[in-house]
Amino acid sequence: MRNITLFLLLSVGMLFVTGCKEQKETSEETQTLLNGNWVAVYNCVQDPTPNPTAWLIIQNNNIISCMNNTNVKGTIISSKIQGDYRFSWSSGAPSNAQYPVGGPLQLLGVTTQANTICYTRARSASDAPASYCNKL
Repeated sequence: MRNITLFLLLSVGMLFVTGCKEQKETSEETQTLLNGNWVAVYNCVQDPTPNPTAWLIIQNNNIISCMNNTNVKGTIISSKIQGDYRFSWSSGAPSNAQYPVGGPLQLLGVTTQANTICYTRARSASDAPASYCNKL
């Protein structure tokens, strides 16, 4: 009886430790997946060419959205569905985001109040965030 109790306690402990480790890896994977500078594209489907008028700067769970000489800071909240995120902004309505969208284009789709903007990774100096975008 004592051996069975000890075995059950060890099993439950191992499940708890494994579950915590998997949660941490998922969180780190999400951060690595979205980290970096993102630039808006002209159109999510018809013209996914970078349109350097809006940017997202993502580092870990922090995010800055820059557009029209203004910026808003926020945090990223992961959902239980892989690839779905919620952006909670310091001001304004929250956004829902999905990554990747656009098939091989690997775009980040961000929807706020039924308006969707797609972003691609900023790969060149011309796509880099504008000087008014504060760093995190």
